[in-house]
Amino acid sequence: MSLGLQLRHVWWQSAVVIVLSELGRIGGTAMQKVLEYEKLAAECRQIAAETKNPRYKKQLQDMAEVWDRLAAERRRGIVENEPDIA
Repeated sequence: MSLGLQLRHVWWQSAVVIVLSELGRIGGTAMQKVLEYEKLAAECRQIAAETKNPRYKKQLQDMAEVWDRLAAERRRGIVENEPDIA
C-alpha cells in the first residue's frame, strides 16, 4: 500500500473510531477505549517511522499526539470517576 493510501487509511480509521466510540458503539469499557487510542497512536508512529516524506511524517506524528491526548484524557476520567478501580 502506498504511503498516501496508508495515511488516508489511518486518518479514516481514526475518524471512524472517534465517532463510533463517542456514540458508544465500540469499546465496551473506558479502558478498552484507552487501549484502542494507544494502539492507533502506535500505528501512526510506526507508519511515520517508515515514511520519508517530511509532510506525511509530521501529519502522522501529529495524529499520534492526538490519540495520546485522547487516551490520557480518557485514563484521567477513569481515575477520577472510579479511583478504587483504576
